[in-house]
Amino acid sequence: APSNFVPLHRTKWRIASRTDKGVHAALAAVSFKMETWPEQLEDPKALTPPTHHSSGGGAARAIAGASGGAGGGDGGAGGGGGVQAVASSLVKPTEVQLSQAEIARINGYLPNDVRLLGAARVRGAFEPRECASSRSYEYLLPAWALGSLSLREFDDILRTFEGTKRYHNFCSGLRRYSGDWHSASNPSLSWPLALPDAKPPPASFRSVLRCAVQRRVAIQDVEYIVIGIHGVSFVLHQIRHMIGAALAVAHGHSQVDLIQIGLSSPFEVDVAPLAPGCGLLLDEIRWFHPAGEDEVVFSQTTHDAARLLKEETIYPHIHSLYQKDQVL
Repeated sequence: APSNFVPLHRTKWRIASRTDKGVHAALAAVSFKMETWPEQLEDPKALTPPTHHSSGGGAARAIAGASGGAGGGDGGAGGGGGVQAVASSLVKPTEVQLSQAEIARINGYLPNDVRLLGAARVRGAFEPRECASSRSYEYLLPAWALGSLSLREFDDILRTFEGTKRYHNFCSGLRRYSGDWHSASNPSLSWPLALPDAKPPPASFRSVLRCAVQRRVAIQDVEYIVIGIHGVSFVLHQIRHMIGAALAVAHGHSQVDLIQIGLSSPFEVDVAPLAPGCGLLLDEIRWFHPAGEDEVVFSQTTHDAARLLKEETIYPHIHSLYQKDQVL
């Protein structure tokens, strides 16, 4: 509708998540206020229940899902947008959604590596970033990067990160040191403290719900493993340091015991080199309403479009960056 453009600030554009330089936002989301005509909306009876949960965009106060080939990283400024999917039970799609014909029309104005995948109406007080209940990322890693380690062994290392733990040793910017700090349990310990032992800052604690190998994929005859990381929230460079720590163990430069110490103590433990940003992509943001269900659920058509775009555009782009920059 013409009223969506003048004045433009009335749309109140809000992003749901940010990404760092060199990291991709494959399936992120934005919200905005938008007026629509009835013919631009999908008939609720035509919506097919998805086999995945997801959240995205729409009418009145809307959240729009789009997907982009390349963008930012785990905790900075970047690009992309989108629909998100994680395996779950069948649920009823949100009834007010933008029609597939209207989505196709909008995509006609966008470059091929940026796609609008779905849009649906949300409640008026909805804020996509503040209301997000969890975020999921994927990390594509060339299979040869595991060295002699088996997939099962590497998966066991990754699962060390699951749970609510201290992540000051696996991010950028949280470690501090003061000569006034000491270990209340044993002041003679030789390892330096990176956090005050008596009162560690809440920002150092993060909840990782899943960190595991998801599947294998072949991209232009090169085998990759897809690592899935699902958490409530993440701090700067956290996922890249987690992957770097797991690779350090895989190549014999560290041990799982040291990772566990770094996650459970206030000490400064240097076991987490920074993995390349080119393999990381934001895969899903979910908004769980206190009433007990996801705020927005897209149809199966939207999920299929998201999966296809990742396989045909984003994964090959990540592969080209690995080949071009020789980052591992």
